[in-house]
Amino acid sequence: MPADLAAIRDAVAARKAMLAEQDTEPSATAKAVARWCVKRPGPKRVYTAKHTGNLDLLRRTLDELDGWQEEKKDGQGYKCRLVWVASAGDGPKELLRHQMMNKFEGMASLADKAETERCLQRARDAGVPGLGPGAGSYFPRTWILPAGRADLVEYLKRKRLKGYQKHGTIIYKPASGMQGTGIMLIQHEGNLPTESGHVGRKAAVAQAYIPPLLYDGLKFDLRLYVVVTSVDPLEAYLHREGLARFCTEPYKTPSAKNLHRCYAHLTNYSLNKYNKEGYVLATDDDSSNKSESSDDGQSYKGASKRPASHVIDELDVRGLIDGEEFWDRTEDLAACVLRAMQPDLALRYRRNFPRDRESLSDAAGPNRSAPDLDDRRCFHVIGLDVMIDEKSQPRLIEVNSSPSLALDQEVEVLNEETGESRVRKQVSPVDVAVKVRVMRSVLRLVGDRTLEADLRPICGGGRAEADEWTLVDRCRRLFAAVQPDTSKGMSAAHYVRFCKNAGLLELGAFAKADLEIMHTQLCAQQEWRANEPAQKLMRWATFVRALQQLATRAFPDQDVGAAFGRLLDHIHRNAVEGT
Repeated sequence: MPADLAAIRDAVAARKAMLAEQDTEPSATAKAVARWCVKRPGPKRVYTAKHTGNLDLLRRTLDELDGWQEEKKDGQGYKCRLVWVASAGDGPKELLRHQMMNKFEGMASLADKAETERCLQRARDAGVPGLGPGAGSYFPRTWILPAGRADLVEYLKRKRLKGYQKHGTIIYKPASGMQGTGIMLIQHEGNLPTESGHVGRKAAVAQAYIPPLLYDGLKFDLRLYVVVTSVDPLEAYLHREGLARFCTEPYKTPSAKNLHRCYAHLTNYSLNKYNKEGYVLATDDDSSNKSESSDDGQSYKGASKRPASHVIDELDVRGLIDGEEFWDRTEDLAACVLRAMQPDLALRYRRNFPRDRESLSDAAGPNRSAPDLDDRRCFHVIGLDVMIDEKSQPRLIEVNSSPSLALDQEVEVLNEETGESRVRKQVSPVDVAVKVRVMRSVLRLVGDRTLEADLRPICGGGRAEADEWTLVDRCRRLFAAVQPDTSKGMSAAHYVRFCKNAGLLELGAFAKADLEIMHTQLCAQQEWRANEPAQKLMRWATFVRALQQLATRAFPDQDVGAAFGRLLDHIHRNAVEGT
């Protein structure tokens, strides 16, 4: 019996059993599912009735795949393997057991620039390796504003006084900004938005400017695609294709005279497309309209947007980078980002798709399980914006939870009769070549469990995970074990009881009163909404900080990561049931 048909029959049987207990008649939908289950399964269907956005890419890819079909009719979602929505909130209240939705709840909020940095900082504080920031790291130094304004001002003053012009530039970005809106290059603290002003009070980030590797004198970045197929445990794949997006003016080292030249410093397509003199469209020939990457790349030569694989290969040929080493390091970068975000995603995922509650001893240990059917109810394609620095190393710019799936580009057309020009949209050969290739790999992975060569596992998928990479997730599992409703916080009495049952008082580094004081002090630092009891209940992120402090006090002679690991291992050995 095919696996998908068996899963559907299991779902129908469970539904019938529940209805029998309620002594009610099966609904029309349940009867329809039962009738459909006894039929021979047809093509793999993608349910799009709840999606209101652009579906050109999905439909074009489905046309190229054998055995796939779009289901547009409302009410027919039970027949479909994939549910396609614009946001997680648009999905059905309940997914059948054989279905997957294309969004993870919480991914959009975590891709906010400030929230991404908070996730990275939490993992750094816990001693997770590879997260930098700064020189030699994948991550540029970042300040979350307005809270980090004083540190940023001190940084700018210090760099300016030492004459480090190139390394004393920062990029100011609104935390939830898109398409380049609100971005500023700043070298003097006096040019920061006024602290008490409308802009200065809004959430933002400031990143140290990354001196870029240039391609024919132009700055560029890469939009790469990652598909996440499970968050508990983590499983994700990086696609070895993407978009290279070029500035449309020659690059010059940032100075007070050229900070305003966004076409030279900012790679956003949404900005550079307005540079009529500098933006170059890819030619539309036979090779560029194919979704395969078998062409020689000549149709993209000089274009302001090109396939990333072509640019990386060309840089390799020129001796500016080692192509294979670059991909390996980029896979490592993507894995670091997802490991930092994974605990938050897993908490939200388990609220919708719960599993049996773990004991403390199990929760504190490494998660060695592989994803099963209940772990793969959602998937998500995210965009990673990566820049290659002057030392040929990949650096993260930001994460995009909803990368553009559009296949068109804006073209200015001149009316010869009137002499007026109009902007119209036409199919972009670069977007077709790249995005159809990516989408095909994604659909085959989540629909057929077929891993194409373009997709490389970066987390899970048979790739080994070191224990130190999962420190924060072990804290998340501990929190879920002692606080079943993870949307709420932990009281002081509950926290002390957890520490006692976990055997932490046996370490002798703290007493019950110390734990109560720690709970009060950490909760007072939480940022909660006005209607929430910020001073009384410990949220999960604060729980991680509490364990970090316990670890450094219990094992003061070790670094943070090693101390954290020893604390969790101690809980794993000594924890008891019934917290």
